[in-house]
Amino acid sequence: MDTTTTIITEPATGIHTFNKVVIDRQATYTKTGLKHIECSVCGLKLESSDEVIPMLVKEDNKNNNNDNNGNSTSSGSTVTKTGSDKTAVNNPQTSDNMNMVIYLLMGLVSLGAVGTIGYKIKKKNI
Repeated sequence: MDTTTTIITEPATGIHTFNKVVIDRQATYTKTGLKHIECSVCGLKLESSDEVIPMLVKEDNKNNNNDNNGNSTSSGSTVTKTGSDKTAVNNPQTSDNMNMVIYLLMGLVSLGAVGTIGYKIKKKNI
């Protein structure tokens, strides 16, 4: 829509300032939205100002790369825009379910063993 202000003089009501965009129906992933322009002074709707808002599109559908066989080559993550400019990322599940605690415990045991060996060597040299 044009963001400029249109001023029309009406003999009975005075001056209308058509610069307020009103959203009648929000666009969703399944339905289009609708908006129009109205007077910011009295609320009169500007004729022929109805405009369709396109349906929302998920981010991975916008940039989905397909090879010649129609197989998807995208990373598999889905980014969804939600209210208040928040985004939700749904990462795909992988077969890697290893717990990091095991690696941390193995590192601490190794560090303790190296420290113990170093202490015994130093004690023999004194």
